[in-house]
Amino acid sequence: MMRPSIAEGRHQILNILATAARVATLYRSLNLDNIYTGRERLADFWTAY
Repeated sequence: MMRPSIAEGRHQILNILATAARVATLYRSLNLDNIYTGRERLADFWTAY
């Protein structure tokens, strides 16, 4: 078996972190559902990406 290169490992870690950040943002927006209006949430979503 070939060992993955350091660059591939780093890329995988960055992908995991990016996914985690996306999930955290989505989760936070769901938690603030009763505070924000839909339009503000949508604006936050678009500016986050």
